[in-house]
Amino acid sequence: MTKFYTSEILLTPHTSTLTDLNYLQQSVTTYLNQRLPTLAPAAITYYNTELGNFPIEEVRRLLSEAAYSAHFSTSRERALVLLNFDRASTEAQNAALKIIEESPEHTLILLVATQITKILDTIRSRCIVVQAEEATPDQLAHLKQVADQGDTMPWQPPQTYSECIEQAALYKDRQAAQQLIQHLLTSADSSPNNRRLLLQAHQDLEANQNVQLVLEHYLFSQVATHR
Repeated sequence: MTKFYTSEILLTPHTSTLTDLNYLQQSVTTYLNQRLPTLAPAAITYYNTELGNFPIEEVRRLLSEAAYSAHFSTSRERALVLLNFDRASTEAQNAALKIIEESPEHTLILLVATQITKILDTIRSRCIVVQAEEATPDQLAHLKQVADQGDTMPWQPPQTYSECIEQAALYKDRQAAQQLIQHLLTSADSSPNNRRLLLQAHQDLEANQNVQLVLEHYLFSQVATHR
């Protein structure tokens, strides 16, 4: 991967869901799947996950962790995601300016914000500004289910092909799709044939194939098996 010479600002919709960590992470991973399709979920580090005012302590943590960039090879790209950066003080923003201006090799620094006018001009002029896609009502409902049930992955097997398409559309995020497949693989009632299909879906997701098409193929197979 080539060196990033600029950082990026991801503008999220100004809605009541902005205090929802699941929603913000969904927006970030959806964008990163398009921007850096080979980026591993484990290579994404979030800062300010409490979603309060962005503290200068988080900037110090960012600087410390970014200093390890020399240990990352060209095959180990990463993203450092600063949530609600528009709520950082002038002092905190100035402290982050140097790393934002000259991000380390193989590292994307992504500033997540809703009000770009609250980010210093010196930072805005050094970043690419991108508008995040707004989640659909179905995606928001799914995220609420995930938040309500904690680590338990909600799952209702589809009964028709149209339901397959609807369910697959909820998992545009590769990490969420991988979590679903892993959850199903650990289910006690998985038959040998179902496990084979799940393992194939897992391999296809790891190979960066289209998330929605991979899930549709698996779900279609499930419907066909039970007819």
